[in-house]
Amino acid sequence: MSEIEIDLWGNEINPQIKQNYNKMGYCQKFKYDNNYRPCESKDKKCGTCKYIVRGKYHSKSYNKCRLLGDSRSMSTDIRVKYICNLHEAIDKTTD
Repeated sequence: MSEIEIDLWGNEINPQIKQNYNKMGYCQKFKYDNNYRPCESKDKKCGTCKYIVRGKYHSKSYNKCRLLGDSRSMSTDIRVKYICNLHEAIDKTTD
């Protein structure tokens, strides 16, 4: 009989999720670990975070997170209407 694994919040870890997690790349793991998800709040989202980097390449624009890094691929792109647990608002008083 296999031992049941428990996460930080006391929930049972699904063996299928753990197996998929081990196959994820570092970008997917970062987003999974930090609960990267669509945001329901209008004022707290990736678009208002101090870690967002906005850039252009040829005719396309992209958004990256300084914490995630930039691999020059779509895997490190973030959506401005999403949020993660590492969100920190831009401090407008230091301008």
